[in-house]
Amino acid sequence: MKFPLFIATRYIFPKQRFGYTSFLAFISIAGLSIGVCALLLTMGVLDGFEGELKNKLISFDSHIRLRTMYQLSLETPGYVDSVLSNVSEIKYVIPYVHISAMIRHGQEVEGVIVEGVRETDLKERLNIRRFIKDGRIKLDSDGIGGILVGKKLADILNAGIGDTVFLFYRGSGAGILSRMRVKKFKICGIYESGMSDYDDIFVYISLKRAQSLFNLGERFSGYQLILTEPLMADRVADKLNRKLGFPYIALSWIDLHENLVRWLKIQRFPILIVFGLILVVALFNLSSSLTMMVLEKKGEIGLLKSVGLSRKHLVIVFAIEGFIIGIVGFAIGSILALAISYLQNRFGLISIPEEVYYMSKLPMELNVENFIIGAVLTLSLSVLFTVYPALKSAKLSPTECLRYE
Repeated sequence: MKFPLFIATRYIFPKQRFGYTSFLAFISIAGLSIGVCALLLTMGVLDGFEGELKNKLISFDSHIRLRTMYQLSLETPGYVDSVLSNVSEIKYVIPYVHISAMIRHGQEVEGVIVEGVRETDLKERLNIRRFIKDGRIKLDSDGIGGILVGKKLADILNAGIGDTVFLFYRGSGAGILSRMRVKKFKICGIYESGMSDYDDIFVYISLKRAQSLFNLGERFSGYQLILTEPLMADRVADKLNRKLGFPYIALSWIDLHENLVRWLKIQRFPILIVFGLILVVALFNLSSSLTMMVLEKKGEIGLLKSVGLSRKHLVIVFAIEGFIIGIVGFAIGSILALAISYLQNRFGLISIPEEVYYMSKLPMELNVENFIIGAVLTLSLSVLFTVYPALKSAKLSPTECLRYE
C-alpha cells in the first residue's frame, strides 16, 4: 500500500517541477473547493435562516398557546392546571392576556394587540430581552405601569423611552355609548425583532394591569407553554387537545405559522439540489483531469506495469489520488466557508429586505453535522469518480505505452 501512495502523491505534488499533471490536480482541487464551499454555505444559510426564524417565533408565541375557542378568558383554569401538571414535556406554564385595543400618543392613534405577561416570564422564559433595542423591560414599575412596544410602532406614534401613551378598550359586547376603559402607561423599552407582524402590532404590559384594563379580575386568556424540546410541540398540542376537548384548543408554534413552516420545508430540498450540482460539476472535472493525467503519463504507466505493477495497484493509485484531492479540496472549501460565514455574521456583508424575510442580514449557521455530511459525500464521490480513469489506465498494454517512448 505504501508504493501506490508514493506514486499517487508524486503525481499530484511533484518535487522537481510544476508540470501539466500538477496543473490538472490544482484545477481539480480548486473546483472541488468551490463546490464544497458553495454546498456548506447553502446548508449554513438554510439552517441559519430556519433557526433564526424559529427562535423569533418561539420567543413571541412560545411553543404552544392554550386558550378557549370563543371565550375571552379561561373559565375553569383549575381543571386545565390539573391536566397540564400531568404532561411531563411541559417545562414552564405562563398565564397571559391577549386582547385587541387602541394606543394613543399625542395625536397619533393605532390599533394594537395587547399581551399581558408577568415581567419575569417576559424576561427569562419568553426571551424577549434579546430583541430590546432601547430601554429595558420594566413592566411592574410603581405608579404608571411600563409598556414595551415595537420599534416600528414607536416610529409611527413618534414616541420614545419615557413617553406616556394611553391604551383604550371597549368590550366587544359593549354599545357605542358605553364607557371606554383607558389606562396610562410609560414606554420602558422598545424592541425590534425584524418581524412586522409583531413590531407593528404587539405591545406588552404586566399581567395584573392587563387584567385590570380589560376587567378580567383574576382571569386570563390562556397559557403559553414552554416545552423541554420545541420539536415536540405538535405532539404535545395533539395530546392536550385530546385530553381537554372542547372548548379548549392548543396550538403549537407550527400551527400558528403553518404557511411559513411549510415554505421552509419545501424550499430546502430544491436549493440543496441546485447548489449540490456545483459539487457534481467539480467531481466531473476531477474525473476528466485524471483521464487527461492517464494520457499525459502514458509512458510512466507503461513503465510501472512493465516492472510488475498490477492492475489492482494501478486502480489503487488513482483511487488514492482522488481521495487526496478530495481531502485537500474539502479542507480548503471548509476554511473558505468558515471565513465567509464569520465575516457575514460579524459584519452583515449581505443584507436582505427585513419586511420580507423577518431579518436584515443573511444568517449563516455552520454546524458539525453539515461538515460531517459534506466530508463523507465529497470523499466518497471523489473516489467514485476515479473509477473511469483508473479502469482506462488498467487496460493499457505496457508494450503499446512504451512503443513511442
